[in-house]
Amino acid sequence: MRATAASALVVPLAAMLVACGSPEEATDSTPPPVRIGAIYNLTGDQSALDAPSLDGARLAVDRINARGGLLGRRVELLERDGQTSETGVQRAAASLVASGCSAIVGLSDTDQVLAAAPIAARAGVPFVTSGATSPRLPKQVPNWLFLACFGDNAQAAASAQFATDQLGARTAAILYDKEMDYARLLSRYFERSFRAQGGEVVATADYEQAAQAVPRLEATGEESSTSGEESSGEEPGDSSGSGDDSSPGSGDDEGGSSSAATSTSAAASASPGTAPAESVDVLFVAAGPEDAARIVRRLRAAGYQQPIMGGDSFDSESLIQAAEKTGGKVYYTTHAAVGMSSASRAVRRFDASFQAAYGRPPQNAFASLGYDAVDLVASAIKRADSVKPSKVRDALQATRHFPGVTGTLSYDGKDRVPRKKVTVVCVGRRPVVVAQFTPGYVPRP
Repeated sequence: MRATAASALVVPLAAMLVACGSPEEATDSTPPPVRIGAIYNLTGDQSALDAPSLDGARLAVDRINARGGLLGRRVELLERDGQTSETGVQRAAASLVASGCSAIVGLSDTDQVLAAAPIAARAGVPFVTSGATSPRLPKQVPNWLFLACFGDNAQAAASAQFATDQLGARTAAILYDKEMDYARLLSRYFERSFRAQGGEVVATADYEQAAQAVPRLEATGEESSTSGEESSGEEPGDSSGSGDDSSPGSGDDEGGSSSAATSTSAAASASPGTAPAESVDVLFVAAGPEDAARIVRRLRAAGYQQPIMGGDSFDSESLIQAAEKTGGKVYYTTHAAVGMSSASRAVRRFDASFQAAYGRPPQNAFASLGYDAVDLVASAIKRADSVKPSKVRDALQATRHFPGVTGTLSYDGKDRVPRKKVTVVCVGRRPVVVAQFTPGYVPRP
């Protein structure tokens, strides 16, 4: 019976080998693609930042595949729309983890990242946020979360240093959206940095809607109040920058000047009963992309003529148009000056590639961040010689001097926030780059 049973198995086994081919022949088949997940909010308030980022991510994948892919395999970008909702990004993250991604990239908002990245971390999949700038994120999602962008403490420090060194500002007022973690952190870092530069923050006002911004600033100014948050006590030595400052430009009406800022302050101070917020040298506004343009228009309509400064959320077409139409003197920090003739050579090359692929220029710097996030992951996969998520994570942590469109990127030690230069743009008759540097003092997260 044993001999008969063994003989009975021979024919089906032989048939299977003929049908499936030999093991050697099976290895010659097309290998599975390298899968990189991408979560971006293509609908809702965050779409102005995330849609350009996804365009950049797609461009990076197309260029990688045109060069032969990774490890002899085609790269596949698995895209998910988070719909600017916590449940949406959580569902997207779970879906990508289940799809077997080597890493996940995406998102431009801290709260959105905190909804998605822990799901990837629990599954042992590295998450690279292309645009969420909170420097606290890596500690909130240990070991598995990386930033492809600089932190809010770095860009706020750059704003403060530029305001004092190049605009001659000695006093400032701050407006921030208290409903956004990004805005709360950015305003706090600017206040600490401005004080570290020897400046005085004479008024700080939070708001919930753009329409409340000016009334809140005026009310706070009349009360001569500040945010109530004492200085952290940090010394300028507690820094993470090299201070390789560059010239802010030629000093024309687009770049601004210290004399303009000082004269505005002096004129306002000369009027009896003027509220402190009206007499300050510079206004710093920490707001989301949807509010930025509306607040600039409201501030100018209310008579505020001081330079207005903001973070990377100001890098949008609507803000630039609002600034141009209301007299300019709006400054913002960003990751790359896309679409500007004054940008670096790497950015101009990216602009040309983007134009060739899409028939239009990139919308803002978030397009270049999406591109860099995918390229960074691809570099890690190549160096790890593996698509295993844990090995990709280790290779990401070991990244040194990665040449991105948005600047050279390194992770020092166990830090997963890169140290990069910050670009400062001034909007006058048109947006122009007025500085690119690493701030000499950066407050701790």
